[in-house]
Amino acid sequence: QGIDLTVKGLILHLYKRYLWIVHMHWPSLSLYLFSSTMLMVINPVLFGRYHWPSALLLTALQNIGMVVLCCMKEPWRNLLSGLRSRTLLLVAHLSVINIVFGMMGSSFMSLAMFTALRRISIACTMYGNTWAGNAPWPSREVQCCVWVMIVAAGFSAYRDAVFDVLLYTYVMINNVCTAAVQVGTKTVLGDVSKWQLLFVSAVVNWVWALVMIRSDDVVSITWSLPLLVALVASCVGGVCINVSAAWVIEKDGPLVLAMGGASKNIVVGLLSVLGLAGARYVYDFWNVIGLCVAAGASLVYVKVKHQPVSKVQIHDGVDSKV
Repeated sequence: QGIDLTVKGLILHLYKRYLWIVHMHWPSLSLYLFSSTMLMVINPVLFGRYHWPSALLLTALQNIGMVVLCCMKEPWRNLLSGLRSRTLLLVAHLSVINIVFGMMGSSFMSLAMFTALRRISIACTMYGNTWAGNAPWPSREVQCCVWVMIVAAGFSAYRDAVFDVLLYTYVMINNVCTAAVQVGTKTVLGDVSKWQLLFVSAVVNWVWALVMIRSDDVVSITWSLPLLVALVASCVGGVCINVSAAWVIEKDGPLVLAMGGASKNIVVGLLSVLGLAGARYVYDFWNVIGLCVAAGASLVYVKVKHQPVSKVQIHDGVDSKV
């Protein structure tokens, strides 16, 4: 009986300590992790091996499925009413910029460095939420973890053997726009549905595509069966990541989305260092050390960020998070 009590006590302790994991909305987060990982693997193949001409063209094709899905979920009138919201239109424009620059960065930069630099988006989201009034000022521990990630990513960039100013600029724009979109999405979802948000983003993306895409971009595509398979997979992943990102923000908030992305980036970065995904990675010992420190800091960040949430009080059968 003593052994049973000890085991029960250990299980109860672990349950209370990590209850925040149970309360996360796992369907939305799992869909986001799967689709984002798939896109980070497939898009470099499209742009590198098959020489896909335009990121805007790819996102426009991805949004065909998105519009069809939105029309299945809500009536046309409700979807079109979202075009009247100036805040929603601003978020949609930022979303297009975010996706295009993120796609360009992940397709031509080694995924190890891309994922390390993408952790800067956590800091942008954290301070952006505080500035927008969506969250209180973060604790010193949380800020310390975030800044360790940033410094480690900067050190890795310093030791990057294939440093490219243009690609790094793409990723920095991607980081800022990611935070702006996540904070804006959290703000606007109180007035509109996520399907209106996704529909308006798709329409804005088509407007950008019509203005920016040249006819030569379409004519230059050399079609083949492997290209079509990769293109369909990318389009399905594009629909899934848009739906899941809005879903995660709706259920758990922007920081959980950033946290999930950071955790996924650790796995993708490791695959890149091993030469199993993305553009070719040029090995450098100190670069790897910086990547590992950034990855470790992101894991500590997850623990510190959710430490207050793990303390759970139960009153009358209802869980209340402190």
